[in-house]
Amino acid sequence: MKFCKIRNQKSHKLLTVSGGPIVDQVPVGSRENMAEIQQYTDRGRLNQQWLSFPLQGSERSYSCRATGKVLDVRGSLSANGTVIQQYERNGGHNQAWLPELGSDGLFVLISRVDLGEMVLDVPGGLTDDGVTIQLYDANDGLNQKWTIEEVEVGEAVQIKNRESQRVLDVPGFLSDNGTKIQQYDSNYGTNQLWSITRDRAGWGEIISMASDKALDVPLDKGHEKVTIQLYTRNSGQNQHWQIRDLGNGYVEIASQISGGAMVLDVPDSLHDPGVLIQQSQRNGGENQQWQLIPFTPPI
Repeated sequence: MKFCKIRNQKSHKLLTVSGGPIVDQVPVGSRENMAEIQQYTDRGRLNQQWLSFPLQGSERSYSCRATGKVLDVRGSLSANGTVIQQYERNGGHNQAWLPELGSDGLFVLISRVDLGEMVLDVPGGLTDDGVTIQLYDANDGLNQKWTIEEVEVGEAVQIKNRESQRVLDVPGFLSDNGTKIQQYDSNYGTNQLWSITRDRAGWGEIISMASDKALDVPLDKGHEKVTIQLYTRNSGQNQHWQIRDLGNGYVEIASQISGGAMVLDVPDSLHDPGVLIQQSQRNGGENQQWQLIPFTPPI
């Protein structure tokens, strides 16, 4: 799976979702609609990475890895100086972009808000951190030219329950330690995408693509029917899982902290979105069976 960084060629800084506390001189990124898109020095932050979704023809939308929201022209306005923000995906022209590659090997990102020639622009060619990105008439300036740099993160999967037909989900793209994991309808957000590592014995981590944190069994809650949470990776047995192939297209996911006796489980085989996921004694039920679905962006 590949994300991308979008780097301006005048400032050499990245498109970044603003808001939230500042860590290492870069905001962690607000999850709210209308958070402004700004430029910041590359710090390897997830709110500086974008997932490109194909739309009609060569048009794309760009979804922030950390928030799941997309590059959006505020108010669908086509006036010079209109702020670029993040917003929930709605299929509007103000969220569609045409990346046009020039002979210089650089991209211009053309907004489809009025099917015209207005582009993503750094005001005045400023190079400071925190400058808000705008829409502006194309003028061939370096402040309107970008590189789109791939970030390879390995395979990502959705983890879908056989009984409920819903997927493992981090509510609201939260990244706080202790966030409870739920099941929810598939929406292709990075909060529903996971990478799975394995050691030689078959144990490994299940890592959220939205936060780089791991599925975790709280150590202070006992084992039986404890709710699974998100937590900073620490290599503990409470974050190690074994994927066991059941031979029917499904797997069960056993926790090492329980000695492999307990598996990921949808309580009482409930189908409702928002049901919290637990670990429980293995019983062979379909509520304990999961399908690993390689992620392909929808067209």
